[in-house]
Amino acid sequence: MVTGAKSIASLLAFVLAFFVSPTFAQDAGIVPLTNPPPHTLHLYCLSTGSIETRQNQLVAGGSWQKVSVPVPVYLIRHPAAWILFDTGYGSQTKSDFSGLLGKLVSFFMGIRWQPEDSVLAQLKKIHLPPEEIRFILLSHLHSDHAGGLRDFPRATVFLSQAEWEAAQGGRWSHFRNGQISRQWETDLRRIAPISDRRGFPYQGFDHAHDLFGDGSLILLSTPGHTPGHWSLLLNFPSGKSILLTGDAAWTKENYQKPARRGFLARHLTRHDETKEWESLVKIRKFAEDNPDLMVIPGHDPAVWSTLKKFPEYYK
Repeated sequence: MVTGAKSIASLLAFVLAFFVSPTFAQDAGIVPLTNPPPHTLHLYCLSTGSIETRQNQLVAGGSWQKVSVPVPVYLIRHPAAWILFDTGYGSQTKSDFSGLLGKLVSFFMGIRWQPEDSVLAQLKKIHLPPEEIRFILLSHLHSDHAGGLRDFPRATVFLSQAEWEAAQGGRWSHFRNGQISRQWETDLRRIAPISDRRGFPYQGFDHAHDLFGDGSLILLSTPGHTPGHWSLLLNFPSGKSILLTGDAAWTKENYQKPARRGFLARHLTRHDETKEWESLVKIRKFAEDNPDLMVIPGHDPAVWSTLKKFPEYYK
């Protein structure tokens, strides 16, 4: 098991009792706290549609072969709460990509989505109502990760302060950043940005946050793809550890070689190429230092085909 130290557990305890106020959400911090490891932790892997692209857009120098890549969401059962890491394409995806511009973007990106693909629809398989989702951890605000936020209106949404600050622009800025602002603007009171200034260094990563103070869920700062991108490390009571890279690495080749994404994919939206590369190198080093670690990249069809799929889970 890969372990951590400080946490934002007190913050989560606070929002369990009180709704996040606009003032509090301006800079959600962390307080050192240590709790015993959880007795149970489950991870469910869901796909909320797919994107049709070419292999050479996932990995620079790859082939021109067409591939269908998943749009993942991860459902987590922690003793304290049900949690989502990202929300994928939600129930309002069709309207998100309506109009001439939306349809062009959807066509160009090769989005394949049906209403039954949303997390909201899939949760019916385990009879879990949307109100049971207490927390959403966003790796970043791209539309294929934040699209389902409106489906869980009672959940408090955590994302990095840097990611939130970068989203405070107009329509053109959101478009260039790969964002659809109406996905999160319905209720800003539940947005709780977390500042990396309150985090701690963690095995090569500059900033980390131990969510419950028990070492089970650790957010790792992996900027570059977006200004405040997060990856998530899960440490299970069994001793198993899984790293969800989010879009810090689309495929295992991205971090194992390491190799950048394709030219067009890198330049469709704003990003910091230097920081993106540094994050890939950190993920590679982390995986090398923890040989039993299971790494799940953000959009790797080959890796995805090997995973347990919802409603099966890892524990």
